[in-house]
Amino acid sequence: MTYPTGALIQAAVILLILFSAPYAYADSFSENLLYIYSGGRKIGYSYDSVKTVGGITEAVEKARIKVRLLDNTEDVETEARYRLGEGNLLSFDFRFESPSGRVTAAGVREGEKMRVKMSTVSGGSEFVFDAPPGLIPASMLPSQLMSKHPAAGMEFVIPVLDPVTVIAASSPRSFETRHKIAGRESVEVPSLGTVDAWKVESVLSGAKVTSWITDGGELLKQSIPPGMTALRDEGGSVSGDGLSALDIEGATSIPSNIMLEDPRGLTYMKAELQGIDPEDAFDLSDSYRQSFDGRYVSIRVGDTSSVKTYKLPNKEPELARHLAPENLIQSGDKEIISKSREILEGENDSLKAAVKLNAWVFNYLRKTGTAGIPNARDVLKTGSGDCNEHSALFAALARAAGIPTKTVSGTIYLDGRFYYHAWNEVYVGEWVAVDPTFGQVPADATHLKLVEGDLNKSSVIMNAAGKINLNILETSSNETGK
Repeated sequence: MTYPTGALIQAAVILLILFSAPYAYADSFSENLLYIYSGGRKIGYSYDSVKTVGGITEAVEKARIKVRLLDNTEDVETEARYRLGEGNLLSFDFRFESPSGRVTAAGVREGEKMRVKMSTVSGGSEFVFDAPPGLIPASMLPSQLMSKHPAAGMEFVIPVLDPVTVIAASSPRSFETRHKIAGRESVEVPSLGTVDAWKVESVLSGAKVTSWITDGGELLKQSIPPGMTALRDEGGSVSGDGLSALDIEGATSIPSNIMLEDPRGLTYMKAELQGIDPEDAFDLSDSYRQSFDGRYVSIRVGDTSSVKTYKLPNKEPELARHLAPENLIQSGDKEIISKSREILEGENDSLKAAVKLNAWVFNYLRKTGTAGIPNARDVLKTGSGDCNEHSALFAALARAAGIPTKTVSGTIYLDGRFYYHAWNEVYVGEWVAVDPTFGQVPADATHLKLVEGDLNKSSVIMNAAGKINLNILETSSNETGK
């Protein structure tokens, strides 16, 4: 069965645009509005304000973007509010809303930690994370950078709270954002004309963003992957009127040099891969399926009939982290556990169990483009989603059954192009790639893995969007991959 290509697009594209854009100059009061463009069309905006009164700073960040996924066009809105005092982040409130769902999160400082209460369509949850000293919202970054008396070549590391990073990570380990002052540069801003500014190259949540900031800390322009531009507008207003929809599929897909007649049946593919930056640290080689020598990538689908399976649950200590619950992959949730047991009906062979779970997710979920934050409990309740929702629900059900499971992201071939996609890998005696979106065990050889990990890690893929050149050199197939 072939699905519309839009279902394969990463939610990370949406999240990156929404949460890389907001910046402002932190003073007694300041505000900042940027419109976001793609291909010359206005697709969204970001607005923020920062106010300091009596030693307490309040920052507000709002964003809106219109996206097209499959045949759906959705408006996605976010809002975050922060309170800071005595050099510490004291609290934050966050809201993410689209027709696909609503997520709220509220964090309050408790000593050196932040306690977060999150609410989604499936109910509430709570978790705690370590808050590093000097943690700030993104809206205060430009003033922080300019306060350091920048000069060309200087580099800075600043901890920044991105609410999506907090929500998506099983245990947020690092809030580091990295910034390099590239030098002075004149930049053209429609509402201001030509302005002299500092060009700053940053890494935010793994994504590379270039900003142009005045000496006073005003953000003038930002370049956001894949091919987005945010421009300051002095006379604009916060309004969603007249926005065009961002064609995520068109902005991120990769043309193939050849047409494949039976891509789902491929068990081997060799391709020349260009446009990969070694600094992005993609997971292009593993010991079981995919290899990369710096120029050529080879993907081989193993014969699962030769796998030496085991009886569930897996008890190998080195695989325990692939069984652990995460904020969005709630394998310890009682409903997830109950559903996993119901599906398996007592099956405890690792491979057979993985096949049953994969088939159930494939058949259960309605394939639809989703502008949201993939959450296994939500997906179980709503019964719909794209590849991100499929992989999140499968991972939760498989881990609940005692099968070590990864979520992975990369590209897949469909109808003459490669599209960004998410799937899973399971340890069933050896690591095997499975794709619940297409119902494949094992997944075919057009699945090119770029990263392993949660939604935060997948945002790194956007650094390569529009830059990767993939030329297929060899392919083969047999019954194993069908």
